[in-house]
Amino acid sequence: MFAHLDALVLRHGTVLDFALLAAGFEFEGRRRPLMHRQKGIYTPSGSPFALTLKTSIRSRWAYSDHFDGEDSLLYSMQGEGPNSADNRSVCAAFEAGLPLIYLNQVRRTPPRFVVVHPVWVGEVLGDRRSFRVVLQPRDDSRAATALHGANVLNDSLPLRPYLERAYGVGQVRRRLHQARFRDSVLDAYRQQCAMCALPVAALLDAAHIVPDAEDLGDPVVPNGLSLCRIHHRAFDLHLVSVEPESTRVHVHEELRGIVDGPVLEHAFHQLHGAPLLVPKAHGDRPDRERLRQHWTSFVAR
Repeated sequence: MFAHLDALVLRHGTVLDFALLAAGFEFEGRRRPLMHRQKGIYTPSGSPFALTLKTSIRSRWAYSDHFDGEDSLLYSMQGEGPNSADNRSVCAAFEAGLPLIYLNQVRRTPPRFVVVHPVWVGEVLGDRRSFRVVLQPRDDSRAATALHGANVLNDSLPLRPYLERAYGVGQVRRRLHQARFRDSVLDAYRQQCAMCALPVAALLDAAHIVPDAEDLGDPVVPNGLSLCRIHHRAFDLHLVSVEPESTRVHVHEELRGIVDGPVLEHAFHQLHGAPLLVPKAHGDRPDRERLRQHWTSFVAR
């Protein structure tokens, strides 16, 4: 199942559509889903061990999963405490030292999830009705033995060094935030570049107006622009910017002074003075103070 997930991530990226996960894959003549359509905890039929933990947006169980400490998150138990069937299956995976899959929903419609695997149940916190899910690689003989025993998808494949994969809570947090930010920004801009209107989502990025390491650099839609790769790079280098009051695109004279080829002509020369394509919802439109900060750096370049 991990090998199948690796193939999906390689092809589609770390944010996967619900349909891809729900479809699962064929193994030993049976379809094996990767998640339950409604429940947060998925336990394969006939198995005592949980396989997948899912955090949904506005889950019917009102999950309050959150990062805890340096290398883990707290995952709320499902139902009526540790003795429910789903929670027992998570406890069984913990006792056996088995790895799990963690899915965090970043878009509601259509549903999309960030995939993190493998993760481990590090502790059962009955008094807090939660599990501590460890995101760092786990290095003990039980886990290595269990994982090696499960590596039967294809005998010709060498055992992947899963225990050496340094996810770390910082990296997972960044992936979750980046995925949420990108999906929100691209949705607000109707899946097109705000400068050239390119409508190919695979070629679009969510650009921060103010970098996330600075004040006002929050990963929120008013601090984002949906930009194609070439305009994103030019924006980050302050070769293009947006005049805060008119929200018109300006191309730096450094580029306007180069006359050589159709890319410069169509991607930049014709863009100078054009209006920025903004979201329909006023609350999603670029924040003028953030634009002003970028504009100041653009003028000073």
